[in-house]
Amino acid sequence: MNCRLLTRSKRRLLAGFSLVEVMIASSVLTIGLLALSSTSVVIHSLDRADEARRLATLAMQDTVERIKSFSAGSVDDPAGWAPVVAQALRAGGAIGPTFVVQGLDPWNGSPTVGTIEVITDESRSDTDLGITLGMPRDLNGDGDTGDGDVTNDAALLPIIVRTRWLTGGGQRESVAAFYLTDM
Repeated sequence: MNCRLLTRSKRRLLAGFSLVEVMIASSVLTIGLLALSSTSVVIHSLDRADEARRLATLAMQDTVERIKSFSAGSVDDPAGWAPVVAQALRAGGAIGPTFVVQGLDPWNGSPTVGTIEVITDESRSDTDLGITLGMPRDLNGDGDTGDGDVTNDAALLPIIVRTRWLTGGGQRESVAAFYLTDM
């Protein structure tokens, strides 16, 4: 009987696979390849998003350092620290209110990816600014938080640096906020 079983097994091996077995194996292989390719697409998309975030972060860090350096160098300026710093962050100033981030596209309707905002109005609130800075705040040390423009006598200047760029997944934003002091 063992000989008979062996003979049937040999015949089965020599006959090959049935059409149903080949179709099932092909289907399993196709599903596996599709899963592998979709995983590859997701990984590639995540890599692009990570690279964009890295570019935005590096540009923001560089801009923050330039602002801090300029501020430190302006402390003894005869024109006054606050007016000199505020002017540097305006259009036509030494730093300006915007900066370019190579490799990133700005939000629709925005000319650049990076923006810099200097806050000289003590009465602006965190809600209005869209970030927690502890505003309103007495920026010029006169005891109240109602001054609309402290550019000429501020001892403390809130700065907001934003990067806003487009990706395949939509709009992305990164924000850094800090205070400059006249010390």
